[in-house]
This record gives sequence, C-alpha cells and structure tokens, in this order.
Amino acid sequence: MEIDLSTIKQNQKMILWIVTACLLIAGLALLGRYYTTGERVLTRQEWQIRKAERLNASEKELLCQQTEKLAEVLSDESEPVRAALMAQTALNKTQSVKSPTLDVQRQAVADASQAVSDWGAGLIDYNTAVEAVTTALQMCR
Repeated sequence: MEIDLSTIKQNQKMILWIVTACLLIAGLALLGRYYTTGERVLTRQEWQIRKAERLNASEKELLCQQTEKLAEVLSDESEPVRAALMAQTALNKTQSVKSPTLDVQRQAVADASQAVSDWGAGLIDYNTAVEAVTTALQMCR
C-alpha cells in the first residue's frame, strides 16, 4: 500500500504531521504507564536510591558467591594449589565492590581469600583458613 503525499496541500501535510506526532506521544505515554513501577513516576532522588539498592544487592551477591567458591575449594583438602589460585581470583573480584555499606563483608571475604591463599602456600594450617571462610559465610546470611 502506497500513500502519495504529493497531492496533499501544504496545510494538510502540517495537519497530518501534527496528528502523527499526537498519536506517537499518546503511544509513548501508554507504554510509559505500562512499564512504570508503582503508581507514579520516580523523582531523581528516588531513582538514585533504587539504583544504589540494586548495586548493593548485586555486589552482596558477588561477595557471597566468592565466599561459597572459597568454601567449596577449601572442602577439597587435596588441592591446595588450586585453592590458592581460586582465592587469588576471589580476592581480585572483591576489589571491584565499591558499596560502602559492604566494607565489613568485603574485608571478611578478602581476609578469607588471603587465608585460603596462605593455606595453599603452606603458611597457615587448614583450620585457620576454615575459620576465616566460615566468618565470611556467616556475614552472607
């Protein structure tokens, strides 16, 4: 289906553009109403708070995942070298956590990573590494 716009006069083209723009705005308003969470549009401050909450939740999940990986690798006592490498990876990933509310938990995971790494290198005994990982796991719950 083709529409020949050359036969439409100048003022009719303007009316056509205005109607098209109004329909587009109405369509966008309906989409916005459908996808808006809650009953109203968020203010900038509320948006920033929700953004910070999402970041905090994702960073906490990262810390918990790294702690669980440390616990898994530590449970297999026969591979201390693998445990040391996994601990170094976990330590590197915890450095990316920037949320100030998670400083204590981040430090606990960093301490647990260091303890597992030290155990893999033979610097500390197994039980000390287990205690550090257990402390970090308790902060995840």
